[in-house]
Amino acid sequence: PRQLENPGKIYVKGNYLFINERFEGIHVVDNSNPSSPAMVSFIRIPGNIDMAVYGNNLYADSHMDLVVIDLSDPQNGQEVYRIEDALPPYLGTHPDSGVVVKYLEEVVTEEFDCNIGPSFRTEQGWFTADVAITTFGGSPGALNSSTIGGDNPGIGGSMAKFALALDHLYMIDQSQMHVYRINTNPAKPEKIRHLNVGFNIETLWPYQQYLFIGAADGMYIYNASDPTNPVSVAFYGHINSCDPVVVEGQTAYVTLRSGTECQGFTNQLEVIDLTNISSPQLIATYPMSNPHGLGVDNGTLFICDNKEGLKVYNAADPHKISQNQLSHVKGITTYDIIPLSYAKLALVIGHDGLHQYDYSDPSNLVKLSHISVK
Repeated sequence: PRQLENPGKIYVKGNYLFINERFEGIHVVDNSNPSSPAMVSFIRIPGNIDMAVYGNNLYADSHMDLVVIDLSDPQNGQEVYRIEDALPPYLGTHPDSGVVVKYLEEVVTEEFDCNIGPSFRTEQGWFTADVAITTFGGSPGALNSSTIGGDNPGIGGSMAKFALALDHLYMIDQSQMHVYRINTNPAKPEKIRHLNVGFNIETLWPYQQYLFIGAADGMYIYNASDPTNPVSVAFYGHINSCDPVVVEGQTAYVTLRSGTECQGFTNQLEVIDLTNISSPQLIATYPMSNPHGLGVDNGTLFICDNKEGLKVYNAADPHKISQNQLSHVKGITTYDIIPLSYAKLALVIGHDGLHQYDYSDPSNLVKLSHISVK
């Protein structure tokens, strides 16, 4: 095990919590006591961003590859299978050097001829700019389980690009959804097909027989009644912006945020009526600071509002969500959340690590623990 340094996405399976270390691997955490989580091991997976767990099998991306890690022994995860080139390069390619595996920041000072190049004049003088854009992108086992196993999937956050549903693994890249069958042999996923979805697709959320895909320009809905062949049933468009989505009942909750990877300037929550699944309708819009991931449990809505912390609302009346704020945790920068309904436990990941809260009373969150970054 090692300390968190640059945490990304989170995933829960049984007693265990999995935390992505951006582009480096996955931390395995024994969370049988949420007040005192224990770091068990670190699985080194170069280029890793996303993950999902079914039984004792951890599915993870490694640059362009899909790898399967056997977690029968959580302290000693072992690679048992690899599918090469399952996904396009996450950070793209370099015309001369090949696949980009990492970006390093460096401050460089250069002199420019003010009459040449990407520059413009302001009252303060000449300004030269260069812009680079990068993107970052079930039913959980009960807490009384002493192992990771059990032939059921875990649960991921709203920012995930991997989803397990109906004994299939679904993965998205920037434009496609990849479908793998895992019930025949979970340790050896079988590629079924890939589907062209759209452009700049970002997140994947399974709910009942549907797959909800968040994209920069809207929300795509697929019917996976035939899990090997999901069928498009609807598209809900919105202003160009980052867009994770969660669903409960006949309501979808979408956060839109500004950011260089999304090239948008909107920061808000949108509540969408799914009564007619083929024709989603906007119910209400609420302003936010810079919302990222979100979660919902029986009408309680959790929003990770970046530097504004964690906000909790009673969403029973979708027209009055902003008036029904239950609590607000300040002083933390939040990225994504997994609310575990069976334990009333909220797992919140952010720049400063993982926070866990008891939300038995959503108006009075009780902090249980914090796994800090190095």
